[in-house]
Amino acid sequence: MVYVYPNTLSIDPVDPYTTDSVHVSAWIGNDNFDGWCPDLFGFTRTNIHLLRRNLDRGESRLQATHVATYDCYTKCCLDPNTEAEVPGHPGRRGWQIGFDVARPIPTPGKYEFFAVDNGDYTKTTYAPDRVAALTFEVTRDPTQTIEPIITPGESTTCADGDYMCQYKDYLPYIAIGGILLLVLMGSKRRK
Repeated sequence: MVYVYPNTLSIDPVDPYTTDSVHVSAWIGNDNFDGWCPDLFGFTRTNIHLLRRNLDRGESRLQATHVATYDCYTKCCLDPNTEAEVPGHPGRRGWQIGFDVARPIPTPGKYEFFAVDNGDYTKTTYAPDRVAALTFEVTRDPTQTIEPIITPGESTTCADGDYMCQYKDYLPYIAIGGILLLVLMGSKRRK
């Protein structure tokens, strides 16, 4: 059976509520009951699940929302050529896996992501030495966009070539100037 090393879960970017998508990674190990890749039986057939629970609401791990699945069922996850030492677990070896998740956080609050193997996922309890978990806090509504702050003479967070964004603070003045110019040009024609 495959298991997830504890204390190996990480999120990139670290503030998951400031972006539409995140990359969550964890390290898995082999109990040696499963085959390596390749072996006589093909390879280990399992999935690793990423779940999320809202700690402010007091959700238990059994009430957690399934966020993503890492496929170790149809592809090899235990290739001896990619096995490496697990960070934070001296002398232990395993494999790093990753989940790419779009909009993983629904509302502000305190959350926990945790990753478990399919065998552990189907149980009613989670052994602490087989689960990787990470707690973090979301302080801003992830559905709100971050408005760029524009100050004359300073760089902005606007994309290159996005002139409407870069000059949005000046748009009222540009509009007033354009109207005045049309009025002045129109008054010259009447004479």
